[in-house]
Amino acid sequence: MSPNKACPVILSSTAGPRILLFRHPLAGVQLVKGTIESGETPAEAALRELSEEAGIDDASIVSDLGCWNAGQTVTLGPQALES
Repeated sequence: MSPNKACPVILSSTAGPRILLFRHPLAGVQLVKGTIESGETPAEAALRELSEEAGIDDASIVSDLGCWNAGQTVTLGPQALES
């Protein structure tokens, strides 16, 4: 089955390992993500969503981390909720 969502992951080499999250006013803390549009690759969708949701327009794909089962739950510590 091919993925239908793209989720760019941002890791900072200068500040230690970090994942980009944002606080949605209604849905709470979320990853930047979105639907892969028709004719778009997962990489193209990830860069588009990063631009649309986080305003980051100068990113590039360094490595494809593959697919993830959305049925999994990941618990993040309080340090992940820095603003």
